[in-house]
Amino acid sequence: MRKELQEILYESFPKLFERRHLSKQETAMCYGISCGDGWFSIIYNLCDVIQSKIDQANISYENSLVRQESEDFDEEKTSSFGYRPMKQVYVDQLKSKFNGMRFYLHEYNCDPFIVGAISMAERQSRWVCQHCGEVKVHPSTHDSCKTDVNQAWLKERTKENL
Repeated sequence: MRKELQEILYESFPKLFERRHLSKQETAMCYGISCGDGWFSIIYNLCDVIQSKIDQANISYENSLVRQESEDFDEEKTSSFGYRPMKQVYVDQLKSKFNGMRFYLHEYNCDPFIVGAISMAERQSRWVCQHCGEVKVHPSTHDSCKTDVNQAWLKERTKENL
């Protein structure tokens, strides 16, 4: 992915990409985002969904604590009205693998909503050319693919990008 597009993601979602400055022993984000420009909108929307979910969960939790403190309870204050804080997640690696996007998190919190969002974006990426962003006819169409013999990788291409 071009550096300009990566910078847009880094500036829009600084919490998610906080670990990008760490060494290669700590994260693979030191290499940047290893896929084509065509998946930019999928990645941007996925990051927006994940960060919005975390922020909203934490705002709801903080508001419940304020409400709990402002109301006069006779019972012990332990419930926080069912809200719990959500731990911030960090992108550890974002790459293309086996004709689809892979989105790996560091210290994954296993929130079912975030798991589903990542799974959906990864599946959607198989239907979109990572180079131009056009929708493919079928995710396993190989008549429009091109094999890079030097790298021994199978790279998907739409017919217009050959």
